[in-house]
Amino acid sequence: MSEIIQLLSFKMTRLNIDQNPFEVCASDRNATQETSLDIRDRNDDPNRFLIILRVHGTCGARKGKPLPSYDAIGVAEFRTPPDLEREKKAALVAFNGGAILYGLIRGQVSLVTGSFPSGSILLPTLDWQKTLKEIADKKVAGTAQQTGCATPKEETDTPKKIPKKDQKPGQKKPLSQKAK
Repeated sequence: MSEIIQLLSFKMTRLNIDQNPFEVCASDRNATQETSLDIRDRNDDPNRFLIILRVHGTCGARKGKPLPSYDAIGVAEFRTPPDLEREKKAALVAFNGGAILYGLIRGQVSLVTGSFPSGSILLPTLDWQKTLKEIADKKVAGTAQQTGCATPKEETDTPKKIPKKDQKPGQKKPLSQKAK
């Protein structure tokens, strides 16, 4: 049985934890979290995609306890099967890849904060279908506000193209390959 999606690489590009034990909550507070997702495909391989996932928010806290906040960005590269249509590949990467990447970020935040005086920060588990719908709704709302449209058009999660290393945006081939 072949794999539906394969993780090729993972990197944390930002991990900021703000936890000052001297700043405490005046009253009980619930946790808040925002999640954003960007999917990009590769010019050199139609089966490879990058996902950039940002998770930021505050942890819940009781009155008199510190209120930690976090901001994390993870980037992962995934490979999909060549026999799938592009739209199905993008949907697989968004759903499965996003869930995998969120789990990796969640583990990194927990690991880094494990030695903090107030204990480890464990990001909440997510209903990934609901999270993707919320992200899509925010993109559509943002597009409508930017264009001034009263009824926004349905926006798809079509991946963006990433130029090759030596290739400038809009350039057909890298300069090093034109001389050959």
